[in-house]
Amino acid sequence: MERVFLLAVLPLALVAAQEDCAPGSHVFHGVYCRWCDAGTYQTEINAEECIECRKGTVSSLIGASSPHVCQNCPAGTYAVSLKECRECPPHMTSPSGAESEAECTVVAGYYYAAAVGGEPLQCPANFYCVQGTEAPTPCPDGTGAVPGSSQCKAGMGPVLLFDWILGASWVILLFSGVFGLGVYRMSVLHHGPSTPSSRQIQIEITRE
Repeated sequence: MERVFLLAVLPLALVAAQEDCAPGSHVFHGVYCRWCDAGTYQTEINAEECIECRKGTVSSLIGASSPHVCQNCPAGTYAVSLKECRECPPHMTSPSGAESEAECTVVAGYYYAAAVGGEPLQCPANFYCVQGTEAPTPCPDGTGAVPGSSQCKAGMGPVLLFDWILGASWVILLFSGVFGLGVYRMSVLHHGPSTPSSRQIQIEITRE
């Protein structure tokens, strides 16, 4: 039986006729040949249907005759259809070939704060957060970390932490001869959340 190709995705039908439906197409209504849609392929002739790309892979090619056209969604994205990848939410990433948003995890330097709505928060000063963590980890004694760190470092220098019960966002300290001779300089390095339920201010005091 002679079959004719129909290309439903484009406004023009394929006018050439042939006896078999070629790879990259499938038999349509028992008479016509139809190209495989994007996100599918077919390696055989006269196939009844096309094969979908495996989960986590996509393809935009119409009439594909090989599974190699199906490519993994890049790292930091996930598949939402057979032909579209979508970026993970802010401060989250995923492995290559992620099948759904559930595979997106929080990036290093942030933590997934389920208690405050499930949005990633920046790791506070003197804590570290590895990828996928749900809570900041305090730095060991003798080490410290700036906000957004994934590891602690030794020799961070003198640091004072002020936790405010009333949740104040700024602190002003006045120095006047308290430390004896010499001139002292105060620098506010960071203020922000230290835990999901408290705030902290990091101050460095150095002698000029």
